[in-house]
Parts: sequence; structure tokens; C-alpha cells
Amino acid sequence: MKNRLAAVVKHVLVIFLSFLFAPHVFAQSADWQKTWDETLAAARKEGKVVTMGSPDPVMRNEIIPAFKSKFGIDIEPIFGDSGPLAERLRLEQSSGTRYVDVSMPGPSTAMYVLVPDKMLDPVKPLLLLPEVTANSRWKLGEPHFIDEEGNTC
Repeated sequence: MKNRLAAVVKHVLVIFLSFLFAPHVFAQSADWQKTWDETLAAARKEGKVVTMGSPDPVMRNEIIPAFKSKFGIDIEPIFGDSGPLAERLRLEQSSGTRYVDVSMPGPSTAMYVLVPDKMLDPVKPLLLLPEVTANSRWKLGEPHFIDEEGNTC
């Protein structure tokens, strides 16, 4: 169980950093290590990752401390129900501001609110590390995306 949790934490951490600081033009390439190093440097310079999601004790008690320990970057969590959090994202988007870096909504909110209203950036182009891009590492054999273009999960 502990190894499984460690693997989940590792994937979440990698995806957090990939979402935040890698330019959209980067997909898995031969130069992924340079891009990853630049991503980490930019993340450390900014100093924190603002996440939004449900008040999951695993996130609060395990993932956030592990992320800080591994990368030296704070996570500022915003916890709540998906519906009100989606409205907060809508308000940010309409005002042209971006405070939240990573949103982890429930699947219904993502599928029926955030994706149709184009409130999420494509994820697929931001995946950098081989342990994330390798289809064999995904439970279903590949990442699954819910938008029509196949880029946003």
C-alpha cells in the first residue's frame, strides 16, 4: 500500500510541475531533461503552486508535505466542493487573472462545466517525464482525456 501511495504521489507531483511551468509547445521530446530542469527552476523561483480541489486528507497530509520535501516548493491549497470552485475559476477567467495553477475537480465538474467552457488548458502537451509519458505506466495503458481533442484530463 505504501509503495502504491508513493507512486501516486510521484505522479501527482510530476503532473503538478508539468502543468504549471512547462510551455505549451513542449511535448515529450529528446530534450525533455533540459525542459524539466527549466521547469523546476521556474517553479522554485515562483515559490508556490496554488492548487484547487476537494479537502482530501491524503492531499493535505501526504502529497503536499511530500511535494515540499522533494522539490522545495510550497503548495497553497484551496479546498472546497467542485461546483463553487468551478465558479471561482470562471470568475478568474472572466477577469483575466490566474491565481490557481492546478485544478483537481470531480469528473462531472470537469466534463460538464470546465471542459465545455474551455476553462482548462490542455494537459497532454505538458507531460514531460518519461515515467509520465510511457503508456505502460498508466493503469489503462495510456492516459485518457475527456475533451474532444484528446488533450485535457
